[in-house]
Amino acid sequence: MKADRRLSLVVRVAIDGAALVCVISAGIELVAASLVMHHGEEAMMAQANADIGTSGSGLLNHVMRRG
Repeated sequence: MKADRRLSLVVRVAIDGAALVCVISAGIELVAASLVMHHGEEAMMAQANADIGTSGSGLLNHVMRRG
């Protein structure tokens, strides 16, 4: 009887531990996905700023030449 209780407790602890590992793993994946998305947004903004800067300087050069 005592052995059954111990086994039951061990099984419950193992299941709870596995569930905790799954929750922690999912949290880590969520944070990683958020960081990747944020980095992607920064890269897109940098590219957009570079494009605006390039087109802007091209326009300025054109205006200065026609001067």
